[in-house]
Amino acid sequence: MTARRIIGIVRRVWVTTGGLLLLGMPVYAWWTYAARLPAGALDSDAGVVVERGETLRFIPRESAHDVGLVWVAGCLVAPEAYAPLGHAIAARGFPVIIYGLPWRCAPFPQQRTQAETDLRRLLEVRRPSRWVLGGHSKGATFVVQIAVRPPASLRGLVIAGSTHPRDVDLSGTSLAVAKIVATEDGIAPIDVSESRRRLLPDGVTWHRLEGGNHSQFGWYGTQLGDGTARITRARQHD
Repeated sequence: MTARRIIGIVRRVWVTTGGLLLLGMPVYAWWTYAARLPAGALDSDAGVVVERGETLRFIPRESAHDVGLVWVAGCLVAPEAYAPLGHAIAARGFPVIIYGLPWRCAPFPQQRTQAETDLRRLLEVRRPSRWVLGGHSKGATFVVQIAVRPPASLRGLVIAGSTHPRDVDLSGTSLAVAKIVATEDGIAPIDVSESRRRLLPDGVTWHRLEGGNHSQFGWYGTQLGDGTARITRARQHD
């Protein structure tokens, strides 16, 4: 076998492999991050009205609370994957808005700026007049960024499945903060989150989900690199 022939074989192998990856990765991402919902999660019922548009909204038919939740989806994750969360909270009387990142991941500065602008606009909705801002994974990075310069309507933060805050110090914030971590999270390891406790206020509410993983913060597939959950998705959701 000549050197030229060997080089030709190597070239064909690399071209074929590259082509398969180019075709396969979008299919994998679509399949993995698509919502896999229990029955009724996106349906209106006697207690909750579901509205689907630029954002996904869960509106209590009877609300006794003047506070709502804006939730930011993780990178590539379909916003609908958090529908069970939105529906469950709205059923308790709290309006919920679920926001999907531009281009599903806000990969460039323009999209990141758009996401922050969109979220600040959502937090200016007058009814309810007070809001909690929460997010999962990369969605939580926007929660943290907005908390640095919070609008008057923002009263609390929920940081779920994320090692943030990382680049900013929220130890002096007056906002109520909840940090939710999972012991089997392979994307946002719990030890990294623990090492950054100093960046959160002393009064942070810290929730440690024993046996939970990263992917089960939503209702979608399992991400590469994630740990294996030791509890069901429904249990982690509860």
